[in-house]
Amino acid sequence: MRNAHMPPLESAVTFGGRHWSPMAHDPEEGVEGADVGTWTESHVEAERWDDLPGLHVLQLAEAYRRRGIDVAPTLPLFGVRAMPKADTPLDYRRTTAWIEHVLAQWPVPGLGFDQALRTRLPRYGIPGYTLLSAETFGRAIELWLRHAPLFRPSVGAGLRLAGDRAEIFVVVPDPPPFGTAMRLYCIERWLAYWRSAMRGLLGEQFFFSELRCAHDELGAVEACRQLVRGPVHFDSVDTALVFPRSTLDAPTRFGNAEVNRICATQCELLLSALRGRGGLSGAVRRLLLRRPVELASPQAVAEALSTSERSLRRRLLEEGSSFSDLLHAARMELALDHLRNTSRPIAEVAQRLGYADETAFARAFKRRYGQTPRAARHSALAPPFGPEPAAAAHVV
Repeated sequence: MRNAHMPPLESAVTFGGRHWSPMAHDPEEGVEGADVGTWTESHVEAERWDDLPGLHVLQLAEAYRRRGIDVAPTLPLFGVRAMPKADTPLDYRRTTAWIEHVLAQWPVPGLGFDQALRTRLPRYGIPGYTLLSAETFGRAIELWLRHAPLFRPSVGAGLRLAGDRAEIFVVVPDPPPFGTAMRLYCIERWLAYWRSAMRGLLGEQFFFSELRCAHDELGAVEACRQLVRGPVHFDSVDTALVFPRSTLDAPTRFGNAEVNRICATQCELLLSALRGRGGLSGAVRRLLLRRPVELASPQAVAEALSTSERSLRRRLLEEGSSFSDLLHAARMELALDHLRNTSRPIAEVAQRLGYADETAFARAFKRRYGQTPRAARHSALAPPFGPEPAAAAHVV
């Protein structure tokens, strides 16, 4: 029996601050290999928060330790004094820089698969128990999309439905706030997470029927093949796990309407508290990081936040901030990601960030970082934190 307190799968839903309702797609813009022309789709992007839970560090450190490598000694070089607890908030930029550092220093093919396949839903706390108590697999996916920020995913996800097919697909941030090694690691984790979730919710006998990978660099091809009972396509237009649409209605092993209602209510409270952190300035910053051009005016941001421009300006001033400062900071943060993690021409980066031309962008960038965008790209501009000395891991 479906929980009446949450919307059904194909009704209008708000995911990640965006309203969604079923939409039709041009067949020529459909998914590679699809034999139908109309899709309904919902997705949530990975939002940029100021912190990540310590669970991200714990999981990676455990995966390395199983291979005889202790990466804990490298944490202080990135401002983390000791191995954190699962719910310890860690600075986002420092944490992602640490992850990129250890992945580069000690590359292990398929590390993301190994980590996520060993992680069970209860380890994610209340959000994990919310999924576990969902009465159907479709309900669990719906709840993940709704409460995605509580999991702090590095990549987003979406659900497409067409005919008798369904698929969960990856939404990679653009520009990505991390390099290629971490991007592939995050995609490996994402794929294995959903395999682990399906197994935990429905049982060992359930598998995805097809896998598409937008990358052929994934480090463990055989691990990819173990996620599905069907074909695996590399170098596709996107990354997605395909399964029969009927699986959405498959009852879960631990589904319980009352427990799910209680857990979902707690998740709503946690999500509200999370979005309230940083006040209005934090909310504006997150919007600008996602849509720096469309929301480049205070009027557009005020409309997105369902408030007036006058109220927006007044409340930002009360918080010691201003719209122009937040817009400039968001543009500069995104500029670094474009320069570090993409090969786009600088003129295109300037356009994507809403600058009138490359000259105006270069001038603003140099004021902020002390060097031109071209020099920053060629010198692989380092983040404003470690590691300064070469970090060493302990072999255990």
